[in-house]
Amino acid sequence: KKDTLAIQDTGSKYHGRFVYISADIISNSTAKRNNYMMLNAGSADGVVKQCGVVSANGAVGIVLDVSEHFCTAISLLNSNAHISIKLDQTGNAGTLIWDGQDPQVAQVNDINKHVKIEAGQTISTSGYNFIFPRNIPVGSVLDYGVEGNFNAIHVKLSASFDNLHQVYIVKNLDLEEQ
Repeated sequence: KKDTLAIQDTGSKYHGRFVYISADIISNSTAKRNNYMMLNAGSADGVVKQCGVVSANGAVGIVLDVSEHFCTAISLLNSNAHISIKLDQTGNAGTLIWDGQDPQVAQVNDINKHVKIEAGQTISTSGYNFIFPRNIPVGSVLDYGVEGNFNAIHVKLSASFDNLHQVYIVKNLDLEEQ
């Protein structure tokens, strides 16, 4: 059985409970438009679909499929991965996406142009999607501009996806009820 750690999220009015299940990455792609990783933890360890995956440096993916002893996660380096993030300094929420180009850089959409953005601002999970607890590091603002009514933000990701070995699967014990 994998190591687990229960953590109480006290950063919000709702106190969701999360369990962290350790896992090793046994395969990982970074050079495709849609990248995945396979982990050596499965339903026997308590893993279910829609669990978050984090490394020591930050968010890295979401569990997509689960067997008894393994799971497949969609990497944040996947054009179909969209996670809810926030600017730590302002609290404004947006959506992190990856354009399939640089495996160290993602984009943030949906933050209005009136929000002040600065290079180096940190970005973390918002806690709005029930997959990740609030305040898991995601990255920092690399550069930005304005497109229409929204900021166009490029984010240097916290995790180094080509050098991942050990991760934690984040299981929200209240996900089904939420």
